[in-house]
Amino acid sequence: MHTSDQILKLVNDTLDNLAYDRKPSSLYEPIRYVLSLGGKRIRPVLMAYDMFRDDVETALPAAAALETYHNYTLL
Repeated sequence: MHTSDQILKLVNDTLDNLAYDRKPSSLYEPIRYVLSLGGKRIRPVLMAYDMFRDDVETALPAAAALETYHNYTLL
């Protein structure tokens, strides 16, 4: 079982390694910037723990998608 700090590290590592090489770059660069600022990341951590506590790595793509979408809507 993972702690919340371990899950947060996994989520942050996943977000840091997302490829934003799609076009137009003016659409994707602001998202990359906002995600690079960090944050509490409560949504993806809770989702990963609550839904996949025995296999957190399975939840990482969905957790990253949730956090990316949330940040995109803020822009």
